[in-house]
Amino acid sequence: MATVTISRGNTLPDSASKADFHNLVDQASITVTGIVNADVSASAAIAASKLDLATIGQNMAMSSKIFKFAKGADVASASTVTLGDDGNFFDITGTTGITSITAKTAGTVVMLQFDGALTVTDGSNLTLDGNFTTAAGSTLLLVCDGTNWYELARTPNAVNGTNHPTIHVHKNGTNQTGVAASTLTKVTFSTETFDTNGNFDTGTSRFTPTVAGKYYVHAQIYFGGTGSAGFIYDSAIYKNGSLVKRSRNESSGDDSVTSEVSAILDLDGDDYVEIYFYHELSGATTISGAESLTYFEAMRVA
Repeated sequence: MATVTISRGNTLPDSASKADFHNLVDQASITVTGIVNADVSASAAIAASKLDLATIGQNMAMSSKIFKFAKGADVASASTVTLGDDGNFFDITGTTGITSITAKTAGTVVMLQFDGALTVTDGSNLTLDGNFTTAAGSTLLLVCDGTNWYELARTPNAVNGTNHPTIHVHKNGTNQTGVAASTLTKVTFSTETFDTNGNFDTGTSRFTPTVAGKYYVHAQIYFGGTGSAGFIYDSAIYKNGSLVKRSRNESSGDDSVTSEVSAILDLDGDDYVEIYFYHELSGATTISGAESLTYFEAMRVA
């Protein structure tokens, strides 16, 4: 229960005038104590103009509360998207690719939820973790610096797929015969176990990632020894037609042996990777076509 106390000033004389009455009111004081939430009408409101968070000069702490994005009006996809000022959570409709988003005040954070498949391109004023190909329900969290937008998170978090190309290919049981001695020979791979973004060409046996990044590359080659102990054999990784990694081995016998090579490569979207093999047997050898023995795999890791 609220308590209102009025303390009067001077008393009025019997011949009080209007001016005397005003003096009395001016000198009075009113004290209000004990107002609690129950005393405030549910219909009471504070004008929005009085709730200006820009004037808050100290940190804000939330206790047992949930931070919520405000839902803005849906926005149609376009080459350049302009988001409204009515929220910071937006449904993006349509399937037109997005290459830029109109900038907002520095520090603005927005969540975009996509209603369908489209590509948000890394470039222009969008700094992303590679291009983002969406599906219905995909989300993208961005922050603006006043000019550019920077990716904070995305779902699904693409550890493979369009933004993280991944391959595993093999020879599908077909041996590669007539592999000459003392020369580097390209190893062919005819069959894909998986190729998440269509980046491997079975016709050329090349992996071209199309998405720039750091890639882990690994290959295993199994071949027939049929030579004396101590012969040399190598497996190698080529980038754009040039040797970048070579693994050298020396046989301890004349049995069939396995050669492996791996590396982490910095690849642009148009770089390509191939696998080569070398041996110093007395004559030509055969690379096994067994799926579990001879294969090539690669994936984007950063």
